[in-house]
Amino acid sequence: MDLTHNHPSIYYADGNLAIRCRSKDGIPTYFRIHRNYLSSYSTIIDDMLGVPPPSSGLELHDDVPVVDLDAKPEDMTTFLQFFYQPV
Repeated sequence: MDLTHNHPSIYYADGNLAIRCRSKDGIPTYFRIHRNYLSSYSTIIDDMLGVPPPSSGLELHDDVPVVDLDAKPEDMTTFLQFFYQPV
């Protein structure tokens, strides 16, 4: 049984990077985003979304590189909504 899931609204088919965040119980949530779009906002975000070189055993999810971030899925949702779904 696969306990991973893609975020219901912040998972874009044309995204070129998957962010993986784990809940307290270790279940990962994937956010498929547009790295260049988010990186254009700041160098800090650009550094945060840095992808390891292919020689380091780059992991893929739905054919795009994965970046693990130490954040709760609900916090990452709030952060990404600021860029993708502003009110």
